[in-house]
Order: sequence, then structure tokens, then C-alpha cells
Amino acid sequence: MSEKKGEKKTVWLYAVVLFTSAFIVLLLTAYSQIKFNKNIDDYRSQISSVEKERINFQMSLSSALEENKKLKADIKNLGENLDDMKKAQKENSEVLEESKKKFDEKLAAYETLLAADKAFNEGDIIKCAALLKKNMKVSLLDSNAMDKYVSLVNKSIKTAAYKLYIEGYSLFKTKDYKASMEKFSLSFELTEGEYYSDDCLYFIAYSEYKLGDLESARKTAGILLQKFPDSSYAGDVAEIIK
Repeated sequence: MSEKKGEKKTVWLYAVVLFTSAFIVLLLTAYSQIKFNKNIDDYRSQISSVEKERINFQMSLSSALEENKKLKADIKNLGENLDDMKKAQKENSEVLEESKKKFDEKLAAYETLLAADKAFNEGDIIKCAALLKKNMKVSLLDSNAMDKYVSLVNKSIKTAAYKLYIEGYSLFKTKDYKASMEKFSLSFELTEGEYYSDDCLYFIAYSEYKLGDLESARKTAGILLQKFPDSSYAGDVAEIIK
């Protein structure tokens, strides 16, 4: 009887030990699972954080690139606008300069015409003609001023040229070659189409020859032969050229 009781106690003890061991194993397994799950959650959290940072970085980079692109476009537009402004300023400056130049030329033309008219009224035909032959912009004169210009030209140029030719010839006869050359030169500058125009060139060439300026004499003689090949002085100037 006592042996049976002893066996029952032993069986019970084994059962308690087995149950306790099973409980401990279950407890350890549960703890391990909880820790594993926690590690998994932590790892997922870390992955999520890294992914979030990556996404934020990409968004920031994309935003920065877009802003940089916009900034470059703004700089380009600003440069183009600045170039346009400089171009417009240059064009305006050129237009202003051209307008000033035309105004100055027009003013000079009117001043010259007034001076020529004054000289004519004072009886100085030669001065009047010389002023009219200046390099003035006649095209800038209005119709009334142009009529005055044409009238003065018709009244003074030929008269002044002939008067200079006569004065030059008088000086030439007295062998005042230098003074005569000035008169003949002025006469020829005023008109080249008069019957005495080749005379002016011949007397100039002869005077240069007499003054010892042989190179100028040859040059003037060459001009005479070129402009007046049928001149009665052709033979004489050919000798001067030789």
C-alpha cells in the first residue's frame, strides 16, 4: 500500500516538473517571439526612417534642381533684357549723333549761304564765289534757300573766275609767278569749262617751271593734256613734261 503511494508521489512530481519545464519553455519561446517581433519592428522603423529620409532628400534635390533651372532662366532673360537695353541705347545714341551731325551741317550750309550773300551785296564777288564753292551740304537747304544759292552761283562764279584769271595774267606778265599761280588756281577751282581754263593750267605749269618746281610743273602739264587734249598749249606743255 505504501509502495503505491510512493509511486503516485513520484508520478505527480514528474508531472509537476514536466509541466513547469513546459511552462518555462513556453515562457522563453513567448519572450523570444516578443523580442524578435520588437527587433523586426525596430528594423522596419529604421528602414522606414531611411526610406523617408531618401524620399525627402530626393524631393529636396528635385526642388533645388527646379529652382536652379528657374534661376538660370531668370539670369538668361535678364541678360537678354540687358543686351536689348544696351542695343537700344546704342541705337538711340547713334540716331541722336546722326541728327546732331545733320543739324550742324544744315546750320553750316545756311551760315555759308548768308556769308556769301553778304559778300555779294558788298561787291566782293570773288569771296562770294569762294564761299559758294565750299564743301557745303546744298541738299539740306530748303526751297527758298536753294533759289538764293542758285541765283548767287549764276551771278558770281563765272564773273569771279574771269576776274581772277585777269588778275592772275596781270601778275604773270610782271613775272610775279607765285602770286599769279594763286589767282589762276582759284579761277580753275571755280570753273573748268571756260575758254580760258586751259590757259590757267598752262600759266600755272609755266610758273612752277620758272620757280624750279619741276615735279609740280610736270604734274600740272599732265592734267592740262588730260582735260584739254586739243588745247593750243599741248605742244608747249609736252616740252615742259620732257
